[in-house]
Amino acid sequence: MKEFMMNQDEVLVQFHTSLSDGLLSDQIIQNRNQYGNNSLSRKKPKSLARRIFEASIEPMILMLIMAGLIDVAVNVIRTATGGEADFLECAGIFVAIFLSVVITVVME
Repeated sequence: MKEFMMNQDEVLVQFHTSLSDGLLSDQIIQNRNQYGNNSLSRKKPKSLARRIFEASIEPMILMLIMAGLIDVAVNVIRTATGGEADFLECAGIFVAIFLSVVITVVME
């Protein structure tokens, strides 16, 4: 089937139709049975959990997660050894991660 290479008159003759009338009712039914409905298939949309997961595994987000975990570990060790810990910095990193993921999911 290389109808795209034929001229208009050849295609009309091949499909037994006319430019003004189109296909007959029985031809439409026959074509539907043979080729299926002429409609676009829709992809199933991604779930919210899947979109959040995909946004969370971007390289920059993974680096921020690692930085946040390292910062938490350092602050826990500082607290355990009697030093001064700054958990506000940890919270800031994780808030930045959260905001980035939320914005990415919403923008999709």
